[in-house]
Amino acid sequence: MNAKRILLGGVVAALIIAAVETLLFSFILAEPMARARAEKGVTEASWGALLELGTTLVPGLLLAWLYAAIRPRFGPGPRTALKAGVVLWLATWLMFYVWLAPTGRGLLFMKPAHTAIAMLGQLAGVLLAALAAGWIYRENGQS
Repeated sequence: MNAKRILLGGVVAALIIAAVETLLFSFILAEPMARARAEKGVTEASWGALLELGTTLVPGLLLAWLYAAIRPRFGPGPRTALKAGVVLWLATWLMFYVWLAPTGRGLLFMKPAHTAIAMLGQLAGVLLAALAAGWIYRENGQS
């Protein structure tokens, strides 16, 4: 595996994930989230945006590493990158929403339609990030 390309692809993937989540939660779902927080009496942490940006680095790196890891079995290219993206989304974002379902916390205190928009938006962001990470990744010695 090419560690430099994994790192570069992971950082680019993280930036894409962060950009999509910013678009989703700061613009598209800003009003429903603010309304739901107000109804529940939940305040948004002032450091939340910084935490969100920092925590996208881990899934970005995982995504690039996963693509590099499955590439020998599935071959290089967008189909393999999309497979890596779906696996990561299932193992992280979807599991997170399922885990929160019984608690009534997080996005799940919003209407189901808004939660579905968030989940699908995050899936789209992860898939775009996977395509970017896959495009960047090259084995050692390849150009």
